[in-house]
Amino acid sequence: LEVAERRRAEKIQHALYEIADLSAQALDTDQLSASLHRIIGELMVADNFLIALYHPDTEEISIPYFVDQKDSTPPLQRFPFGKAMCSYVLSSKQAQLHDLGSFRQLVANGIVAEPLGSTEIASWMGAPMLVHEKPYGVLVVQSYDPAIVYTKADLDLLAFMASHVAVAIARMQADRKIRKAKQELEQQNAALNDALHALQEAQSELVRQEKLASLGRLVAGVAHE
Repeated sequence: LEVAERRRAEKIQHALYEIADLSAQALDTDQLSASLHRIIGELMVADNFLIALYHPDTEEISIPYFVDQKDSTPPLQRFPFGKAMCSYVLSSKQAQLHDLGSFRQLVANGIVAEPLGSTEIASWMGAPMLVHEKPYGVLVVQSYDPAIVYTKADLDLLAFMASHVAVAIARMQADRKIRKAKQELEQQNAALNDALHALQEAQSELVRQEKLASLGRLVAGVAHE
């Protein structure tokens, strides 16, 4: 048992290193999401997995990554923050573990809306991605197989991973903002240099024209004399 626990701890530590490494790479959303799915899949059964991202500017949730045994695509790619399970997890700021019975109770109590996708859920976990209470999204793992039921230990692990993923996403977003600001500054500098060059050329042309005018006046004066 002690050896198994040590190996599991080593796997978790390795997963955290991989997540930290992802944030240092300039990956697109698809590559990042697939890598996260692989990393989490090495720690638990994650045949049904999705990543939901929160967009505070529009108060919407998008699903950039979705792998499911029942549905090939998510029912909605983007939807308003509201009564979906992802919204519920973000609102509560707590990792949630549910089975079909507890899920139906949430629907009956009006806490969440009836899902648009498959409801044949044997076990469901959702963990918020938060950095200093700021929401970035939700990681969801679920099972349709009654033989695969997640435990409180699985939920704690998913929540632990979600917090580290949130830090990675926050770092990537900050890096993108810095790169964008740098690019905008470089564009502004290039525009200023172009404007300065045009001004210098205009000044040179004015000086040339003034010299020609002076020469013309001199020639005219000599001719008059």
